[in-house]
Amino acid sequence: MKAKNRTLSMAALVVGLLFLAPASLMAATDDKRSAAPCAGKMERGERMQAYREKRESIQYSEEEVHKMAEAAALRHLGSGATARVESLDSGYQVTLIQADGEEVRSYPLNAAGWPERDGKRRGHDQR
Repeated sequence: MKAKNRTLSMAALVVGLLFLAPASLMAATDDKRSAAPCAGKMERGERMQAYREKRESIQYSEEEVHKMAEAAALRHLGSGATARVESLDSGYQVTLIQADGEEVRSYPLNAAGWPERDGKRRGHDQR
């Protein structure tokens, strides 16, 4: 008899918790709904702006850009490929050269080492 009463009391406790849980969850979500509707997007926008500013604040020397360009040449063109880096007013001009001396790709980088964007889609450079 005690086991049956214990089972019934556990079942009643579980059912009671199931009825109380949605009410406590709704109370927690009411606070989120009362906030301004675009507050989350503004926070994200602020975070993205801070990321862009931090990313653009990093300045690489010509030697560092040359090492990165050499690595890109080896990665894209294989063994024997090299790169030429020229300083510009706003950054650098990188030219990737195959092992046989043929210039394959040329693209500008800003002072932070990021490709200059001219409205084209990312990943499409001059060939």
